[in-house]
Amino acid sequence: MLEERKLFVAGLPQQTREGDLRGHFARYGEVVHTRVVLDMASGNSRGFGFVEFADEAATLRALADDEMPNHVFRGRKVRRPLPPLDRRLAAVEIDAC
Repeated sequence: MLEERKLFVAGLPQQTREGDLRGHFARYGEVVHTRVVLDMASGNSRGFGFVEFADEAATLRALADDEMPNHVFRGRKVRRPLPPLDRRLAAVEIDAC
């Protein structure tokens, strides 16, 4: 079963923190929780995290086809990976360039 309010975010820069994700994704709706997975030794992002919205509509806005050309995080384009990385979570990936 898909968790409609949660979004898996891959390709995060090492310096990304939870506030960065919250600030970026808040434009799509109320963000109730963010998590950036950190490397325990360095304290840097391991390159992925999660965003949970208050409702499914915000997730759909973040994933909308017409939003993708304007969806940029820290200078990097955000896109949906194909196929989905995990069928239980919606996902986006941030390009390295």
